[in-house]
Amino acid sequence: MVVVGGGTAGVAAAVGAADTGARALLVERSSALGGAATLRNVLGYCGLYTCDGRPRKAVGGVADRALERLAELGGVSRYGAVVGQWTVPLFDPEAVKRAMDDLVAQAGADVVLGAAVIGAQHDAGRVKTVEYVDFGGHRHTAMADAFVDASGDGALSALAGARVDIGAEGRMQTATMSIRFSGFSGDPRPRLEMIRDAVRHAAANGALPVTSSSGTGKAETDPPSSSTSASPRSDA
Repeated sequence: MVVVGGGTAGVAAAVGAADTGARALLVERSSALGGAATLRNVLGYCGLYTCDGRPRKAVGGVADRALERLAELGGVSRYGAVVGQWTVPLFDPEAVKRAMDDLVAQAGADVVLGAAVIGAQHDAGRVKTVEYVDFGGHRHTAMADAFVDASGDGALSALAGARVDIGAEGRMQTATMSIRFSGFSGDPRPRLEMIRDAVRHAAANGALPVTSSSGTGKAETDPPSSSTSASPRSDA
């Protein structure tokens, strides 16, 4: 089996296939496995627990093994309540890189990093081969009985001729920008109010459009009144 995309879903697919005795090849275009968790600062796994007042584990399997390995590396919280009923384990992205490597290595799956899929051959609605180019610019062709598109963008599906729609009738979710800080002394404990005030301060000083301070994803179009504007606190 060939899996295109080495994010969380792709790793799970490759490990699951290898666990059954199949030969699995995982093709990832970046320099590390883990996808958004390691490359885009998405530092939590949503959907592993139920969304209610008493969260219960809803997903196991490879996810359990990933969390166990992260715990061994000291790279994951037990869980963290983020918003409302959401219960999300939070982790260190560098630890996720190591954990993903360990999972595929233990399962016996083959991995190619720095490889971009550039073509796919299909016959009668079934993918037969994929073509990818490695970091050195060399082209390779992989044949398999089964293929998994875990690219996150439907890349393999599009190359194989499938219809790919972007968004819901043209509507797409607002992108989130992430940033990491280090070198703090003590425990700064940033609060939601601090982030909100910083966004409103930027809007009041002409930084438009900016992300909604309410978290709705709707851009601020009118600077808030001075009574709601505040400079970022010094303890941010």
